[in-house]
Amino acid sequence: MLLMPPSLVKARFTMRILVITALMISSVHSEESVLPSSIQSAKAEYVANCEGLDQKYRESVRKEREKYIAVLEREVSRQTKKGNLDLALAVKAEKESIEGQFTLDILGDRILPIQSIVGKWKLNGTDQIREFMKDGAAPSNGTWSQNPDGTVRWSTKSNTHILTFDHTSQAWVCVRDDGYKVTLQAIEQK
Repeated sequence: MLLMPPSLVKARFTMRILVITALMISSVHSEESVLPSSIQSAKAEYVANCEGLDQKYRESVRKEREKYIAVLEREVSRQTKKGNLDLALAVKAEKESIEGQFTLDILGDRILPIQSIVGKWKLNGTDQIREFMKDGAAPSNGTWSQNPDGTVRWSTKSNTHILTFDHTSQAWVCVRDDGYKVTLQAIEQK
């Protein structure tokens, strides 16, 4: 069982309160026209700020997770070089455990783990291969970055693609900015 630091528990509790408050406010007055314009603008600012807090929270959790995984990777390498294979395997198991953990939604509830795009992927069952590198390099001289919600933005000179991982089919669904849609199946994940 993973124990969370008190600051994370407090942050989750605070986010729950903010979301519940926002939902209560929006359900009390479903007709915006009833509220004075000053309140409508204050409400819009309040909702935008709450959404911003959620994004900041997810991003900070993702960054902390990445830092910890990097420490674990360095330790695996260090222990392997020293010949401490039992310790290296133990640290590797911890790394795999962290990588497989669930991420939390805005209310702190579990959601499916964020899938990594790093590796080789086959395009729609064809022989065409797309390789996404750990350093952010992507096919077609492009770059990629993972958003806090787990989606991937793949940018090339001519197109922007948004990729969403489908946990049912274990594939990335890729939609270009012009609406063209393809699927990428794993060949080799890193």
